[in-house]
Amino acid sequence: MQDTQKFVHGDLVTIARDLGPKMRHFPAGKRAVVVGSCADLHGNYSKARDTRCYQLCVEGHGRTAWYDECQISLVEHGRRDLILEWVRE
Repeated sequence: MQDTQKFVHGDLVTIARDLGPKMRHFPAGKRAVVVGSCADLHGNYSKARDTRCYQLCVEGHGRTAWYDECQISLVEHGRRDLILEWVRE
């Protein structure tokens, strides 16, 4: 199912600065690494939305879910090494 997803595990992304009022308590404007989509993590491919929302490991914050694909931008592929680095901090 990953071929229909915009991001995959290990992608380094930036989170939009403005996430809207419903997500104002979520980390914004930070770097993060994609942990997986809802479909990846829960095995539910029945809804297209499940491939467009993502759990992230946010620098200085830890794991947070769910961010829509329009709220994150790709910086670099293959940076899952940062997950371990950020978890240790």
